[in-house]
Amino acid sequence: MTPQIAFDPYILEQASYRARLLVFRSGLQRDDWEDLRQEMVLDCLERLPRFNSRRGSFHAFVRGVIRNESAALTWRECRRVHRQVLPEIPEEHELDADGPFPVPEPASTDPSNQLALSADVQRVIATLPDRLRTLALDLTEMTVPEIAAKWGTSTQWIYEKRKKLRKKFVEAGVMPESMRLGGAR
Repeated sequence: MTPQIAFDPYILEQASYRARLLVFRSGLQRDDWEDLRQEMVLDCLERLPRFNSRRGSFHAFVRGVIRNESAALTWRECRRVHRQVLPEIPEEHELDADGPFPVPEPASTDPSNQLALSADVQRVIATLPDRLRTLALDLTEMTVPEIAAKWGTSTQWIYEKRKKLRKKFVEAGVMPESMRLGGAR
């Protein structure tokens, strides 16, 4: 690695651009921008010894490395948010709406609607073939990429099966209230 390539301003320019996009699109704090940029620059500098001018230009290499690191940082942030553990509610406050841990209001003003929807969902899931039933249950707890990794298949295959699941629910009349009121889309 030559010093003039290692500190090429193009690396900082690309890292700054990708960090700005990441902060803007992911809802991260502006304060995270410098850390994100620094991680992308560091990753690029670590990978510079693998640059091969016969395979492409230096700028294309830098763009690719920084784009990939940006995607990796986005993925890590999504997983961190997805896995964030909610604080445990002490037992003495579980049903005490006036305590420091208020019980949230139900999603619907009529709890019987939610109960009926839950029963309908369970009814539809029970009628599904084994693989679709397993997929439906996995979708309640994992993302599509996580399921694809678990099952050893492509995300595209999972998305196709998810479309079949939606179709089964719509055929059974089980859909979000917004779709019922506004018409199925």
